[in-house]
Amino acid sequence: YEEALAEIARARKIGKDAGEVMELAGLEGRIYKQRFVKSGDMAALKSAVAAYETGWKQSKKSSAWHGVNMVALLHRAAVDGRPVIDAAKVRSLAGEVKQAALAEKAKGYSWADASLGEVAIALGEYELANTAYGAYLKATTDEFALASTRRQLDEIWTRAKSVPDEWQALRDKATWALMSAEKGQVQLEQGELSALAERLQDDRQGYQGLFGSRPVPIEWAIRMIEVGKCIGRI
Repeated sequence: YEEALAEIARARKIGKDAGEVMELAGLEGRIYKQRFVKSGDMAALKSAVAAYETGWKQSKKSSAWHGVNMVALLHRAAVDGRPVIDAAKVRSLAGEVKQAALAEKAKGYSWADASLGEVAIALGEYELANTAYGAYLKATTDEFALASTRRQLDEIWTRAKSVPDEWQALRDKATWALMSAEKGQVQLEQGELSALAERLQDDRQGYQGLFGSRPVPIEWAIRMIEVGKCIGRI
């Protein structure tokens, strides 16, 4: 982390291009966000929020990527009983980010639905969150993008102190989408796969919609068979 932060500081001295300044703020936020995920350190969370806020303002409140990360971390802090700012302000910020995500969606940005879905979680608009994530997961086949989306839902939302069923359901769907993507990999705890399948078996937008509606690469099926050989009973 320190080496990466040093590179960001060095990059800031090289040029002042507005787009690059905004990107660097996002990268800095990503580093501090991961520090928070690994340690629970509130100083890291606040540094991440500050970095994402810099990018958000640099974009003139148009970059949903920066905005939604800022809101997600502020919301997580509130849920965990360690609020950085009051809930009303978090909701107000979420409303602004929602408008940015809608504008990006209108322009056809590939990440727009994921951003819209996440900020909808913060607003408690679960029907919108479900619809937006459903559209994003159905249209996205890139392993990197799906892994990033699933990681955010896992590390920021469903590791919070209080986890509503709606948050868990969205993470489940992202997990299935990643598992069905070519080269997609997910590490699950013992028994978690069967529990996941059970939760999604009656969900038309979950197992049936995301796991069964797209072609499965032959390599994925072969890997499933090979892994199956390792399953035993004592």
